[in-house]
Amino acid sequence: TQPAAMALIFSVTASNRRVQAMGWWSMTTAGAPALGLVAGGPLIEWFGWRVVFLLQGAFALAAFVLAALVLRETSRKTVRLDVAGSVTLALGVSGLMLALAELRELGLRSAAVLAAAATGAAGLVAFRAVEARAAAPLVPLGLLRDRRFVAPTISSAFMSASYIGTFVIAPFALHGVFGFTPAATAWILVLRTASLTLGSPFGGALGMRVGERAAAVVGALVMTVSMAFLWWGVGGRSLLAVGGGLVLQGLGHGLGLPALTSSATSAAADEDIGIASAVNRLFGTIGAAFGITLLSLLWGGEGSSDAFASAFAAGGALSALSLAAAFGMRR
Repeated sequence: TQPAAMALIFSVTASNRRVQAMGWWSMTTAGAPALGLVAGGPLIEWFGWRVVFLLQGAFALAAFVLAALVLRETSRKTVRLDVAGSVTLALGVSGLMLALAELRELGLRSAAVLAAAATGAAGLVAFRAVEARAAAPLVPLGLLRDRRFVAPTISSAFMSASYIGTFVIAPFALHGVFGFTPAATAWILVLRTASLTLGSPFGGALGMRVGERAAAVVGALVMTVSMAFLWWGVGGRSLLAVGGGLVLQGLGHGLGLPALTSSATSAAADEDIGIASAVNRLFGTIGAAFGITLLSLLWGGEGSSDAFASAFAAGGALSALSLAAAFGMRR
C-alpha cells in the first residue's frame, strides 16, 4: 500500500511540490506508530491483547471505506505481469533477508546462512538477466543506472539501517543500562517518534526552499550527530545525552526522508512512479534488516554500556554512509 499511496499522491501533485507532499506523508506514517505506543499499553492493561487486533481490523476497515470513497484511479497500462522477474526478485531478496535474519543465531560460517546468501545472490543475478529481456520489466534497469535514483535510494537505505537498528536496540539500552520499566521505556521512545512526526513537514518545506539534495544532506548530518550523542550517552551513562540523541535522530530522519523519497521517485517517468517508489521502499526494508542484524550482533545481548556503545557506533557509521550518498545526489 505504501508505494501505491506515494504514486497516488504524486499523480495529483506538481513535480516541484512533491517533496512537500512527502513531508506530510512522512508525518502521518510516523505519527500513527506514536499513537500506538501511547495508547497501546493502557488498552492492553485494561482489556488484554485481543483488543489490539480488534482495533487493527477497525482501522483497516475505515481505511478501506475512505479509499473507496475518496481516491481516484490512475491511468492504466496494458502490460503483461513480469512473472519471471517477480520470481527471481523474490528469490534474491528473500534469500538475502533470510541470511541476515539467521546470521546472529547461526553465525557467518553456518551452512544455512551461506546457502541462503548464495540463493539470494543467484536470484538477483538471474533477475537482472530476466529484466534485460523483459518487454515490460518489473524494475526498469535504466532506473538502477540513473544517479538521480540510485544516490537517494542508497542514502535512504543506510538511513533506515541506522534508524531501525537503533529503534530495536534502544529499548534494551534504556532498560539494561538505566533500569527503566517497559512502560517508561515506551514513553521515552515517544520522544524520537514525536520529533520525527514534527520534523517531517519541516523536511518537506526545507526541500522546497533549499533543494532536495541539501535537505537530504542536512537530515543525514543530524542523524549522524544523533548517533554520536547516543554513543557517548550510553557509554557515559548520561540519560540527558541519550534523550537528546533520540530526539535528534527522529528529527534527522524527518528532515531527510521526504527529500530522499521525492528525489528517488521523481527520477522515474510518470507512468513508472509506482515502480520507483516500490523499489525505493524495498531498498529501505533491506537496509532496515541489515541495520537490525549488524547492531544486534555488536550488542550481543549483553547488558553492559560498552556493548550498547559499540552498537550505536555502528549506527553512526551507517548514518555517515547515508550522508556520503546524499552528497552524491544531483543538485
